[in-house]
Amino acid sequence: MTILQKEVLDCLKNNLTISEIKNKLNINDNSLLQVLHSLENKGYSPIKEYYASGKVKLILPKEKNNNKFEIKDISSNFKLGVISDSHYGSDYEREDYIDKAMNYFDKGNISYVIHGGDFIEGITNNSKFKNIDNEVKYALKRYPKRDNMTTFLTLGDHDYLSFQKDGYNIENIIENKRLDITPIGTKKGKIHLGNDSIGVIHKSVKKNKSIYEDKITLIGHSHSSGCEMLENHLNIYIPPISDIIIRGFAPGFIVLFLDFNNNKKIQTVCVRRMVIENQPLIATEDTYQFVKK
Repeated sequence: MTILQKEVLDCLKNNLTISEIKNKLNINDNSLLQVLHSLENKGYSPIKEYYASGKVKLILPKEKNNNKFEIKDISSNFKLGVISDSHYGSDYEREDYIDKAMNYFDKGNISYVIHGGDFIEGITNNSKFKNIDNEVKYALKRYPKRDNMTTFLTLGDHDYLSFQKDGYNIENIIENKRLDITPIGTKKGKIHLGNDSIGVIHKSVKKNKSIYEDKITLIGHSHSSGCEMLENHLNIYIPPISDIIIRGFAPGFIVLFLDFNNNKKIQTVCVRRMVIENQPLIATEDTYQFVKK
């Protein structure tokens, strides 16, 4: 084992954050990723622990964690950024929209962003690429990186095209290239907050259809926008952050403001829908309250 591997391993045993490890050892993301991969080959498999402050720790788990994607130390007035359908590599991608959204999140002290799927275009007629590897590298190079900001990514049908056609595992590639992007599932994911959870899906969902698995469900793929409160459950349709416009819905993003009760359950959520022009503008802002059961 090299000296750097031993130093990183000591940091993992002491539950340091990613930023603390990089600062202590004076290394960048790529160097840390390389060491982490080499340690996995030696039987050490660190996982990420996410905290409401934005800090992300790398730890060596002592036991199986059923809530794999959990944000710890949640309190009231917690904020989440939500985007979807970026379609990097397509003729309709808008890198400027994504930059404006991430700048808005950064200025608002938002540490976690949920992406509702179709991160890339995949090799379709609309793609500027003929090679999936080049398209993914292109997307990962252009997706903004911010200090203390993590993106939870649910893979969509366009992302999955790469696996179906070429056996190319985009999830593994992303995890091997970016510390700040965490894939949470294909077409379906879940984020745990306190004693509650938010579901993320990427598929067509009929209006007025309840999805009861989670209190809040974020829905990508439809390139539409809106909210439905159905029997104490909230469906939120995520607008596209690209120029693939369906039924006249403008590109944009969402900010969620979450309040929790004493049992760490989501009590109210304010949904702020943003449209992007020269700068992000508030299109609608609505508050929904959940009935305690």
